[in-house]
Amino acid sequence: MTAKPTQHAWSSEALFSKALLYVEEMERYTADDWQFGLWASLSLELIARASLSHISPTLLASRKDWRNVHHALGRSADLVGIYACFSGYQRSNVDFEGNRTGLH
Repeated sequence: MTAKPTQHAWSSEALFSKALLYVEEMERYTADDWQFGLWASLSLELIARASLSHISPTLLASRKDWRNVHHALGRSADLVGIYACFSGYQRSNVDFEGNRTGLH
């Protein structure tokens, strides 16, 4: 028995699957019911999000907090991970402007 990998919550497949569930719920009502409009608008939002996520999940992330971008990329947003990333960058032979430098 093999385990199936879990989809990222912001993946286009996961968002589109959720939109399809909302469309199914919408179809339970007639076009005159307020619930029809509610589920239609919610499914439309998820279809739009799935389209953006198909390009890159980072397009769904808020720019106000770097943790959102890290979550969209499927990475840990803890400070230890960020520190490790930048400490490895310091040891490289390229500075922040992209110029080659001596190894540190």
